[in-house]
Amino acid sequence: MNNLFDYATSELSQDAVICWCLNWLNEPASNLYPLAVDLLKKMGEVTIESGQTLQTIQQFYKTDILICLTGKNRVILVEDKTDSSEHGEQIRRYRERMTQLSEEERRLCGIHENVELRTVYFKTGFLYDADRLVDADVTITGEAFLQCLTPYQGKSEILDAYLTFLERKLEQQAREKDFLQEPERLNNSAIAQHTLMRMIFPETLWKRGSVLYEVYHGSSFGRPWTEMVIAEYLFPTQKDGYRIFWRMDSDQDGTYLSLRFYDPYNKKDVAEKQTHVEAYRKHRAQIKAICTYEFEPDSMWAWENVRCGHTENYYEASLLTLHLEQVLKHWDTEREVLVQGARALTEQFRRKN
Repeated sequence: MNNLFDYATSELSQDAVICWCLNWLNEPASNLYPLAVDLLKKMGEVTIESGQTLQTIQQFYKTDILICLTGKNRVILVEDKTDSSEHGEQIRRYRERMTQLSEEERRLCGIHENVELRTVYFKTGFLYDADRLVDADVTITGEAFLQCLTPYQGKSEILDAYLTFLERKLEQQAREKDFLQEPERLNNSAIAQHTLMRMIFPETLWKRGSVLYEVYHGSSFGRPWTEMVIAEYLFPTQKDGYRIFWRMDSDQDGTYLSLRFYDPYNKKDVAEKQTHVEAYRKHRAQIKAICTYEFEPDSMWAWENVRCGHTENYYEASLLTLHLEQVLKHWDTEREVLVQGARALTEQFRRKN
């Protein structure tokens, strides 16, 4: 099928789809009028009165979609994402901007002072930890949007094309979560990496608002990596400090799990460099002791199997590295060893510090 939405994949394209769905509210005789009603209800509108109309404004002061409900002095601010996450507290900033509109701007939106504002975080892509921290009144996921659209399949070629696209997108995300079917996905999928990291360190360890045990993501030259901080420390004689975190990444030997020490010290400052090196050596010795005395010599977590080269002069220095090829190949027998070993090592390390 030659599907427009295989090409129109940007967030602006998704903005257009959302606005198109909502605008049917202004055409009550249309067979897609109920779709607009259903979508507004998902956005928090409990009751939609007969004759209610709306106006959608895109990119109003960088807000993705502003939904102005005629005669209600109420607007819905939608931050729309496909696969990226909110950054720079976008919703908070846009919410504040809506309280500072000029009289002319309010007239454009059909609102008055003291407008009632509801915020919606709309994301069809995979929800990472960062998405769970977004401060919005309502979150609408890809699965929820699909559920809203499906009853209207067959009523519009545009809708059917988008439904097909969204179904495929959600199916792809489900496949990426199932990294055991294709372990290579861990080398090129943040979703797969997130799934495995959360399998080892469940979300129950994470207290919302704390950087500890929050899983976050990035990429290097297009290669995804996933990290999770387990400890933060301050230097006694300095204002700054350093972090210890787990990193999932890949190299020429495949996917690996690495425990790392991060301290962006001033390399030109002799005292800072010495403090950095001493802290790194201290923690490397602790990790070596844990791996040597807490695990059997033939364990995947034995020091000889996770020892890495000295990288003490780097801002980001490795404490251990475990390649996962054999674990993934023998998952049924090695899974618990991987999971329990990583947890035990983390707990032992935190107790020592």
